[in-house]
Amino acid sequence: MVVLIAGMSANLSSGSSDAIAGVSIILRDIYTMVTGKMPPPEKAINLSRIFLLLVILLALIFALTSNDIIGYITKMISMIMSGMCVTVLLGKFWLRFNWQGCIAALLGGSLTSLTVILIPAWSQALGNPVLPALLVSLFAAVVVTLLTPKNKLSREEVLQMITDERETTHSDAKPIGPLAGENK
Repeated sequence: MVVLIAGMSANLSSGSSDAIAGVSIILRDIYTMVTGKMPPPEKAINLSRIFLLLVILLALIFALTSNDIIGYITKMISMIMSGMCVTVLLGKFWLRFNWQGCIAALLGGSLTSLTVILIPAWSQALGNPVLPALLVSLFAAVVVTLLTPKNKLSREEVLQMITDERETTHSDAKPIGPLAGENK
């Protein structure tokens, strides 16, 4: 019984941190990419709640597609980590790699994995979609990166821009809510 409780505790802890990370990525990266700026602090809380609900619903939909935990983990690793692996390795070791190649790697890996999972003959022949997903992800990343323009900024300039943006965001943040006035 103790082992079961410990396992569930670890599962819930991992799930909540994954959901928070997903919301952070949506809010700080995708939202700012679409709108060009961070949301105002008074909107950020409600947007975080909406995005959290969407992330949890997406996780629930994925979980309902599997009958066992091992099958679920295998599917998720092949769908998500194949593109992520290629993105991390190329981002670290290939200076020419750009954001368009990153998107192509993530989409190529996920779509290939999903295709193999959904076609029973392919799934039976390959056993696991990780290898084809990795190969397609790598191919898509390299081709798209070579077909798109080189980055105009160096890695150091990009890092400085990110640091400046984060410092500006944190210095502009004002506390909101009933306890906001107590810190003055």
